[in-house]
Amino acid sequence: MKILIHKALKSDIAKILLLIAILICVSNLSFADESSWRKEYNSICGNSHEAVLLSKEDLIVRIDRCKELLNTIKSSDNPRKKIYIFRLEKCSNLYQYFMDGKKDEAE
Repeated sequence: MKILIHKALKSDIAKILLLIAILICVSNLSFADESSWRKEYNSICGNSHEAVLLSKEDLIVRIDRCKELLNTIKSSDNPRKKIYIFRLEKCSNLYQYFMDGKKDEAE
């Protein structure tokens, strides 16, 4: 009887360990997905405080990069994507604001 209980416990422990391993792999995949676009996000929006110093052409490039990254983040399965979509839109709007200001100065 003790041997049967011992074998059953070993089987349950093995199942639990397998489940934990699967969960770790799945969570690492979602973080790997995030890290691929997170670097681009940091590159685009990390220095948004310098937007006023950028030329009109640089602002256009950053706005285009924001649009491309927005599509990438929207297609992601990351549960935090709504946060980054919101932040990226704010970053893009800031660049657009300064670009519009440069257009007004030119006229």
